[in-house]
Amino acid sequence: MKHFGEILSFIPQYKERIWGGDNIKNLFNRPTPSGSIGESWELSGIEGSVSIVAHGIHKGKSLQELIEEYPEAILGKKIIDKFGTVFPLLVKILDANNPLSIQVHPDDTHAKQIGQPFGKSEMWYMLDTDKEATISGGLTQTQTPDSLKKHIEQNTLTDLIHTENVSKDDFVYIPAGTLHTIGKGCTILEIQQASDQTYRVFDFNRPDQNGNLRPLHIDQALEVANLDKKQGSNLIEYDKTPNRVTSLLSNDLFKVDLLNCIGITQRSYQDIDSFVILSCLDGDVQLMSDSDQIRMKKGDVALLPAHTSSIQYYSIRPYKILETSIPV
Repeated sequence: MKHFGEILSFIPQYKERIWGGDNIKNLFNRPTPSGSIGESWELSGIEGSVSIVAHGIHKGKSLQELIEEYPEAILGKKIIDKFGTVFPLLVKILDANNPLSIQVHPDDTHAKQIGQPFGKSEMWYMLDTDKEATISGGLTQTQTPDSLKKHIEQNTLTDLIHTENVSKDDFVYIPAGTLHTIGKGCTILEIQQASDQTYRVFDFNRPDQNGNLRPLHIDQALEVANLDKKQGSNLIEYDKTPNRVTSLLSNDLFKVDLLNCIGITQRSYQDIDSFVILSCLDGDVQLMSDSDQIRMKKGDVALLPAHTSSIQYYSIRPYKILETSIPV
């Protein structure tokens, strides 16, 4: 197996969206294009939007090129055994300057039926929120396909979606099959399975920039949506006390830890046999491995290859780093 010691960072890919704004530019001091930028794809292996390395000796190479040259060193042997050499996650920053459509994503089983490698379960970390910001996910009442379709046709679907207020640093998990939307005033780090498959069921009857309504995908949505009543909150409660490492989520798809620290923190990755995605949520922190070092500030995303044995984090001020890997 070829050695690979570099910590990878990538060029953001900005996507204009009907609901976007300029928070990505303003919050992270980035030179974004003009227009309503709704998404910044920070780390992607999706065809047509594969990430390009921004710095270091591999600058200008694509993520897929590096995976093909150093498959086990970057992904990990167990990840390859499970998913092949397709990068299985997608990392975005979202600026919901206006509400997103009410939508739903397929799970792995449904995705494979339409020739897609992954479903789309996702998680959201609130980087910034307006005072009245909300997210919605799941139904307040159990439905049948016919009754849900009737609500969609009568423009009463919003009455059925479980909605709750969110604040900065809240963490939300949205499993595939969950009808959901993001309300106005949320800037979010989204980490999801590597899929861009979305079935839109209600778009608030708003026209796009050309005066046209965006298409809906009601029949496909009804095939994949969970129609049971949502039990409990979409928010995952966690200990926000400073100077600790906290597990936020661990299931078959994601393992997510939050480093809310100051000073020096040493982390070992020898036993996981997976790449690790690092997302800087707050602060300014220096990262040092045996063979590389980088600096991360709020909004930055980096990829630790599976070959990385450990990282030392250092900052004289408080910082927050989200570590995401795949349990294998």
